[in-house]
Amino acid sequence: MKHLPPLVKQFKKLTFGIFILVVFSCQQFETNVPKVAIEENDIHYVDIDQAKMIARTIEFPVNQSFHKSTNQASRKSFDIEKLGAKKIKESKSPLGKNNKALYHIINYEGGGFVILSADDRLSPILAFSYDNSMPLIGEHEFPEGLADWYSNQKELVEFIRDNPNAEVSQSGDIGSTSGINFWDPCAIQRQITPANLSYDPCDPDGDGGCEDQYTQVSPLLSTAWDQGCDPTTGNGYNQLMPALSCSPQCGRAYVGCVAVAIAQVMRYHSHPQGYNYTSMPNNEGNIHNATLMADIFNAFPSSEHIILCNGTGIRYDDDHYASVMTDSFGYSSATQGTYNSSRVRSNLDLGRPVILGGGGSNGTNYGHMWVADGYLRAVYCSGQTLLKLHMNWGWNGQGNGLFNYDDFSVTIGNDTRSFNNNKYMIYNIIP
Repeated sequence: MKHLPPLVKQFKKLTFGIFILVVFSCQQFETNVPKVAIEENDIHYVDIDQAKMIARTIEFPVNQSFHKSTNQASRKSFDIEKLGAKKIKESKSPLGKNNKALYHIINYEGGGFVILSADDRLSPILAFSYDNSMPLIGEHEFPEGLADWYSNQKELVEFIRDNPNAEVSQSGDIGSTSGINFWDPCAIQRQITPANLSYDPCDPDGDGGCEDQYTQVSPLLSTAWDQGCDPTTGNGYNQLMPALSCSPQCGRAYVGCVAVAIAQVMRYHSHPQGYNYTSMPNNEGNIHNATLMADIFNAFPSSEHIILCNGTGIRYDDDHYASVMTDSFGYSSATQGTYNSSRVRSNLDLGRPVILGGGGSNGTNYGHMWVADGYLRAVYCSGQTLLKLHMNWGWNGQGNGLFNYDDFSVTIGNDTRSFNNNKYMIYNIIP
């Protein structure tokens, strides 16, 4: 058995039902959560101090090379010399009913973030990244797909708090989590730890002949594109979009998440021919990727365009997103269907990014799109599994990371409620 770091040993002796007094300096942007006997009224509540203690004990890969230059899925995603803890830079705890935090967003110095649940009936690590940061802004300021993800987390947490006897399960690919203590410090570490670590402070040395199994596909996309412009030059991703005087993006409409998601996948495949893919930068807009994005936007009928001052959308339909790829851009295959995590994984195993989306949620009639281009799946000796998908939100790299994207359901008596927010995917995308 490898030795646990001192802080991990200390944390392992603590329980969440006991109030822990820890003095921390105030972090910039942090929301102060009132501690008015919250823990006495809710034994499942995880406050910001407890979340920070967890965040400090987590060890991350050091000197990793996360992105691959080839267009192939890989199980060897990290060049790791060692693991190390990170220093917390800032945090935010969005509040729900009764001034109780829903989750805790923690950014680290030098990059990296973790989003921790504020309720211990859910898996503790909701999302994380080794190198990207999560802007500490209002939910309405996030790109649509990420805003939907946050909204789904909020709805789930509020529902189980309103129904204390509810049984929470995560169905589909990951199986039920009922009765599994994912809040054990070593279990938390394993949710961060990738498949091929040479050093694991929680390695049980086989645990009686059983070893937890990890499967990983590192992010396939090398691009981190956005929807707007560079105000210093007036150029950018949207330079060929319609003029719009009220737009804050150099007087032109935003590209829209649909065109950004499809364009990033097309750039990955370098298909169709006729575009100068090698001249498209990974992290900025120019005439070449702007041309690709504008062509994708214009491939949809103008009657389906939604152009607003603060965003651009394409009206949601059952299958026309995928048909644009085959009919207008010469892809031999692109299939639109209901979200299925096993199918997403099988596509990523073959080196094929999958476009995810949610249509018509939050009262809208246009689709939200982003790209799942990697995953980390853990199969524990207990037989349980956890799956996180690597999301590229089409937001200039901000917020990109590994996110829980499971089929959550809550059962009360004989009634089961699902939290799946009209999810769909475009898969089997083949030039």
